[in-house]
Amino acid sequence: MKRLLFFLIIFNFIYPLEKYKETDILSVWKIEGVNAELVLHKEKDGLGFLNSHRRQKELWDIVSKFYPSEITNKITTFVVFADNRENNNGGMFGLIETENNENKKFILSLDIQDSYYGTYLDLESLLSLLVHEFFHIISLSYEELSKEDTGGLKLFEGYARKSSYLNRFYEKFWINSLGKKLELLEANQTLSPEEKRQVRKKYYEQNKDKFINDYGMTNVVEDIAISFEEFVRTNRDQLKSRVKDEKINFFYSYPKLIEYKNHFLEKRKELLTK
Repeated sequence: MKRLLFFLIIFNFIYPLEKYKETDILSVWKIEGVNAELVLHKEKDGLGFLNSHRRQKELWDIVSKFYPSEITNKITTFVVFADNRENNNGGMFGLIETENNENKKFILSLDIQDSYYGTYLDLESLLSLLVHEFFHIISLSYEELSKEDTGGLKLFEGYARKSSYLNRFYEKFWINSLGKKLELLEANQTLSPEEKRQVRKKYYEQNKDKFINDYGMTNVVEDIAISFEEFVRTNRDQLKSRVKDEKINFFYSYPKLIEYKNHFLEKRKELLTK
């Protein structure tokens, strides 16, 4: 037990959890390929069967079946948490963090409460989330970012290479008056997260043709991940001439991303029919 508590302290020291608290963590798993080794497990009042570490590992089993091997090989740690909030009410459904801020290896965290509807695993919603987090991994990896100034988009994780998905998406869809307004909103230190959410909802009502949803207005990193989600689930012949459709069309310029789309559609079908 002491070893596990020590790991939890070190884990939070090295990987500061900005979106959920230490007390929200239920289990931590060391990942090697598709294999998961339990490093820490603790229970939380009111969760019932979701406290089971076997139930929590089932989430990783889904991840390992759904993601391509080159992506699971980038994940070194899997965290299951429960923040007692719905993800559309200030909570988190999932989170990707880079390990040691090097953008080569990643920590994947999932909220098990948001993965279930009562006793029913909401697999469709979970798979959509995993597509979203997948794009964070590939767009924030060292192949796409640099710690040195590239002349591209500056992010918390580094500088986007000029030819990166993020930089090209930013140049195409965020260098405008609305993009600037949203960046200033996100940088505003006087507003609470909830106040920012309310302002984004107002902007979204006025710009539904430009964004998939209001969360995409948080920043370009979320906008591109949400647009990629829609790219995976939407047939190209359904697209129109709106800006949010142009964002989905953006991904068709990349054969590798089309491969990933086909992979996820195939794996989604397999998992949902079991």
